[in-house]
Amino acid sequence: MIARYMHSEGRNIVVAVRDVKRQTNSYDCGVFALAFAYSLAAGQDPSQLTYINPRAHVEECLVSGTVSPFPSRVTHRSRDVIHSLNEEVYCFCRGIDNNTLMVMCDSCEQWFHKACVSVTKTELQGKWQCKECVKSA
Repeated sequence: MIARYMHSEGRNIVVAVRDVKRQTNSYDCGVFALAFAYSLAAGQDPSQLTYINPRAHVEECLVSGTVSPFPSRVTHRSRDVIHSLNEEVYCFCRGIDNNTLMVMCDSCEQWFHKACVSVTKTELQGKWQCKECVKSA
């Protein structure tokens, strides 16, 4: 999804994962996901924030019918990367190999999810070209 959102055209995408403040219970992960998403959309770095009562804020937003920044304070945590993910991406959708049937274009040798391209069983038995290669032929 990140490769699709970022319009990545490369064959791989590398995602650096930083440490963030986590919930102290086992049921606020969705609330924290909302807080992180809002902060990212607002150009903030969630790894540098501590959210103040985010569950109450979500409830207030639902009652008022508005969305507003999550109350937070800046904390100076290490910005070190905990780990990074390096995923190969495929297809027009820029998705990963999700263990579904994939087909390879005989011209550019790129792989595509069968669900993302129109290809028949007969075409699978012969040579197949993706729509970009058909256009440039």
